[in-house]
Amino acid sequence: MAGRARLLLVTASLVATAAAAPAAEAAVYWANHDAGAAAVGRSLAPPAVENAFVNVPGGACGVAVDGAHVYWASPSGDAIGRANLDGSAPSATFITLAAGTRPCGVAVNGSHVFWAGQGTETIGRANLDGSGVNQTLVTEPAGSGPCGVAVDGANVFWANAGSDTIGRANLDGGAPTPGLVPLKAGTSPCGVALDGTHVLWAGTGSDTIGRANLDGSASAQGFVALDGGTAPCGLAVFGGRLYWAAFGGGGGTAIGRADLDGTNAAPALVNGASAPCGVAVDAVAPAPATTPPTTTPTTPGTPVTPTTPTTPTTPTTTTPPKPSFRFGVGRIRLNRVKGTATVVVTVPGRGTIVLTGRGLRRSRATARAGGRVTMHIVAVGATRATLLRRGRASIRARIVFTPAGGAARSVLVGLRRA
Repeated sequence: MAGRARLLLVTASLVATAAAAPAAEAAVYWANHDAGAAAVGRSLAPPAVENAFVNVPGGACGVAVDGAHVYWASPSGDAIGRANLDGSAPSATFITLAAGTRPCGVAVNGSHVFWAGQGTETIGRANLDGSGVNQTLVTEPAGSGPCGVAVDGANVFWANAGSDTIGRANLDGGAPTPGLVPLKAGTSPCGVALDGTHVLWAGTGSDTIGRANLDGSASAQGFVALDGGTAPCGLAVFGGRLYWAAFGGGGGTAIGRADLDGTNAAPALVNGASAPCGVAVDAVAPAPATTPPTTTPTTPGTPVTPTTPTTPTTPTTTTPPKPSFRFGVGRIRLNRVKGTATVVVTVPGRGTIVLTGRGLRRSRATARAGGRVTMHIVAVGATRATLLRRGRASIRARIVFTPAGGAARSVLVGLRRA
């Protein structure tokens, strides 16, 4: 394409490079599949349990969190629910789906909510505000039975419990590959998660956690062997650790955890759930609500009895929770005429966002509140010259978000030639 510079987006992988947060700062969420229990449970400091964290009845399957909300899939209600990250303002029908969808897994990125419709054998998507619902983003072959779902900067992955496969498609539903990773018969994969270089799945039927490269190669189906009867369903990766929901055939009560290499397993990190089906982990627990002090008025004219001075006490101080550094990166949008691109970054609160990279113009923005911020990717110098001469170039950009008063976290976004 003479005279025009263009960027070809092939993949945008998200790799967290910040140090792992201490375990006490991680908030673990799970979806209670038991119809008589609350939809979502939570543990701010394992093994402490709040099994009725989001007290909406009916049972849930998948669960996901972002910097502001917790989401859950309601198979019996054919809906995606949402509540604030502190559990307030729950909406059981945040996204209403077609009858018989039976959503199982749910996932979020910086711009969309994704779900797996086990009844309709589809992967669906909507905007983060619940608008723009597309219930057939990907249509699966009959008998697939999609359940868990996960996303990164380029693809959506899902677990097919019916056909014993792991599927993948572009974020817009293009190039669907339902059988990216074929599994052994009877594996019945339920949850699926990503660690930046691998896709992992929970084998409900095989009591294992498997792993493969993001392109489906090097499959290790027994990567982590769990106790018989665990029937792991939900799966999450956070801070160099792997979390799973022990569904236990509907009688499970635990959330387990291990290091990413499968060592140091704690099968009952949290106990007290109600047939947990999905699990998600957030970086920092939300700040607790505070109650303002109250005073007792006195009647005018009533004498006040003087009080005896007391010995002054040393004031106590509490350490406020660290602000969340968890943020999302949306799909990169290209301007093929100008040879530039933009990417939407969703942040949980106030802070600064900086985009840098070799051959790129440094871009900086300030977020005054949580929400979306558009960052510009502009090639300069030799990289721009390559774009003008060849019409394409390989680029890696680093996006760093530093919350006000908190620690920075960075993400790598890769754009490379086809």
